[in-house]
Amino acid sequence: MLAVAAAAAIVLVASATRYGYFGDELYFLAAGRRLSSGYADQGPVLPVPAWAMDTAAPGSLVALRGPAILLAVLAIVVSALIARDLGGGRSGRNGCICSVRRAATLRDMSSPETEIWHNPRCTKSRAAVARLDDLGIAYTVRRYLEDPPTAAELRAALDRLGAEPWEITRTGEDAAKELGISGWGRTAADRDRWIDALARHPRLIQRPLVFTADGRAVVARDEDALHSLG
Repeated sequence: MLAVAAAAAIVLVASATRYGYFGDELYFLAAGRRLSSGYADQGPVLPVPAWAMDTAAPGSLVALRGPAILLAVLAIVVSALIARDLGGGRSGRNGCICSVRRAATLRDMSSPETEIWHNPRCTKSRAAVARLDDLGIAYTVRRYLEDPPTAAELRAALDRLGAEPWEITRTGEDAAKELGISGWGRTAADRDRWIDALARHPRLIQRPLVFTADGRAVVARDEDALHSLG
């Protein structure tokens, strides 16, 4: 039992940095920067450890996912103990599996994972929210002008979008003209400059951005993008 738990911990830690942030992780980080006794969709249980891990090791995915990894390892240990108490063998194992699956089902039903970076003044952004509502998808709203993403969050968002920062930049905004963005380079060496500009001037971020529970991300500004949501 302990060997299996240890092996799982090693695999989870080793793979923690092989992919970027999930949408719910970005949400918990943002909520953690504005700690409260409660949020519109949940209590402070998850944002608090996200804030603590990001404060202890800023930008570290291993640290951010540390509590989840620990819980996964504990789940293996507890599952083994439950199976033993149920008599062991096939019947004990099957009883344990049913219990774990039921708990996972209840968790998934109550935890929205899709997130939209929303500007309520934008008609296209409102259309994306309406589309999510029509599909019955549980989602969280991030008003990114009031709660601007950090440079690290923007990098994670770009990874999920498979896009470059200049591809999600609203170059017609006044801030873009003041910065002279139209004359900036668009190479790998210029990437950080663009990301920093988006972080400092969130109005430059194209809208709306939708990060789905299955790991996809889209700039939901046209019919094809809206239909891809579900």
